Amino acid sequence: MGAIFLLLRYGWDVCCSLDTTCGEIGIVKRKIRIVGWGTFLLAFYFAAPMATGEGRSPAKKRISQKGTTNVQERIVTYTARFDIDRVAGGKRLQASALYLDGGSTLIVGYRPISKYFEFVNKRVVVKGFHYTNPPDVQQVMADHFTITEIKLAPGETPYPQKPTALPVPPMVQNRKEVDQNLERWVRARGKLGTGRKKADGPWFDIPLTLDDGTEIEISSVYRTRYEFDYQPRIGKTVTITSKLGTTKDKKKFVLVGQMSIAD
Repeated sequence: MGAIFLLLRYGWDVCCSLDTTCGEIGIVKRKIRIVGWGTFLLAFYFAAPMATGEGRSPAKKRISQKGTTNVQERIVTYTARFDIDRVAGGKRLQASALYLDGGSTLIVGYRPISKYFEFVNKRVVVKGFHYTNPPDVQQVMADHFTITEIKLAPGETPYPQKPTALPVPPMVQNRKEVDQNLERWVRARGKLGTGRKKADGPWFDIPLTLDDGTEIEISSVYRTRYEFDYQPRIGKTVTITSKLGTTKDKKKFVLVGQMSIAD
């Protein structure tokens, strides 16, 4: 492109120097000739990549400061559960995400997205596209997805009123409520037990006993936090906000990841 610019500039300078004695007609003729050659060269420059296939791509590209964001052109549709983390983690990560039936997670955003509050903890039908961030961008190691359309799945019950704040997760106080809310954010309320130090580091697993005797393990609390937030509450009834799941062998219910504790 730079070479074409120099060619046009040089040709124009020559034109002006040669036509000082030719009058305006000579200058106009040479102008037309130079513009014609310039048009041809520009057309060839932009057409060449298309002819070789280099100008075509199955993905759109958005230019970032140090790389490109590859965006799939194909719009896809999913039925999934939409949810937002209730407690922020490291670097304030509080993901908005889609949880597919097969177990996959699609990250929609790294912060709560207020326009989607009405879909929190609801099954939804979404349309959108996958994308991949440039390698120089810090990111969660998960699939990323942009929503273009979203609605409640058939049979899903909407909130009585459209939420203006992030909805609180359901309360869990017995085995029935545990079974209804596995793999979801919950507020688990029960009596806090004494933590058991793990053998592989300064981490504690803490039992939480619900009203009907069901035990949930608060998993991997770091020592300093255990001593500050949990140890003073041993024997008391507390509420833990976290994500409820099971161990790999399905023998224990556990609260994992980011969590908060309240009396």
